[in-house]
Amino acid sequence: SSLIQEQEKEQERDTSTNSFSVRLYSIEVWSATTGELVGGELGYATGSIYTSLTGFAKESNAGSVQLAALGTFLWQQGFEMWDLGMALDYKHDLGAHDMPRHEFVERVKALRSKDVGLMKMEERQCCKSIILGSKGK
Repeated sequence: SSLIQEQEKEQERDTSTNSFSVRLYSIEVWSATTGELVGGELGYATGSIYTSLTGFAKESNAGSVQLAALGTFLWQQGFEMWDLGMALDYKHDLGAHDMPRHEFVERVKALRSKDVGLMKMEERQCCKSIILGSKGK
């Protein structure tokens, strides 16, 4: 499987209105065997926070592989927080944890202005290589 993401929209920060840059991303997982799209998600980044909006998987475990590879890629890019949305068992099984609302709000305030730049991948990369490549770091 491979992982690709693309920038779809960027809104520059306007300090006079206290707004922050938002970048939308499409994350895709393609089967190395069939060459077909088997999973992915839409999400957005603001500052050093990435938020997953919605996802899908057409093959068993494609969603879990995508989440593991994306988590590693986000960490490599300098993201400090990943908002996965609703608490669901499979997210907890992959290491996610709930955060009290007051802590979440404070983290968002602290991290939304830390710019990590545009996530960009020039070519498809193997999800396994992304995940295992982080083990030595």
